[in-house]
Amino acid sequence: MPTRTVRNSYVTQRSPSEQSRISKLFVTLQIGKSLRNAGISKSFGLSSLAVFQIVFSLVFEGKNWFRMLESQRGANLPGKDVVYRFLNQASYAWRRFLQTLSLRIVRHFESLISSNRVRVFIVDDSVLSRTGVKRQNYWHGCLTIPQREWLAILSTDVTLDDAEIVRIYGMGWSIETFFKVTKSYLKLGTEFQGRSFDQLLSHTTIVFSRYLALEYERRQSSEIGRSEDSFFFLPMRSAIWTSRPHFSN
Repeated sequence: MPTRTVRNSYVTQRSPSEQSRISKLFVTLQIGKSLRNAGISKSFGLSSLAVFQIVFSLVFEGKNWFRMLESQRGANLPGKDVVYRFLNQASYAWRRFLQTLSLRIVRHFESLISSNRVRVFIVDDSVLSRTGVKRQNYWHGCLTIPQREWLAILSTDVTLDDAEIVRIYGMGWSIETFFKVTKSYLKLGTEFQGRSFDQLLSHTTIVFSRYLALEYERRQSSEIGRSEDSFFFLPMRSAIWTSRPHFSN
């Protein structure tokens, strides 16, 4: 039966600075508390926080779970069934966990944003039924004309000038960046082979948590003027954040 000693042995093999950074991030974001409040807990063996951190860290190791078990660190890791049971547990309220974590980070960002800053509420319509192209284009608030090289952007606020309308419209791209990052870099849908709904839900939540952590770290680094070289997600970060488009006036 795996114990917390196994997890501690695994963690201590990571570089001290990286280990400290990840652990500090988990404490700051109250990951353990959020897991408990969502009923994500275990009665024996590794704690839910320990298993969550192992899965959370896989993408930054550059290995999937199978490859990690086959590596030299495999002897210090829990058995594969520990992780799969954790991901397939039907009683865990993963949606509640993600909502709690997201709200905590959003509230933190709110304290850093000027009250005069323009805010945009972005809605993803990918889960809605689509009966035609016209309806889809109207939902996004824009009209594309086939075989033309221009785009019409409609605004309900007639007091805004053209440059401001374009700038605000550009903010909507962040949701496309989110899906690009989670699919291409954070292994959404490709890290585990399970097909059960519970596993899909739990792993998707962990992937989204990675994105939230990246964004939180990025914002913290820019606020305190920390050198980008100290960012513990740096190998991935450079590829992610340079993919953001620039909308000029």
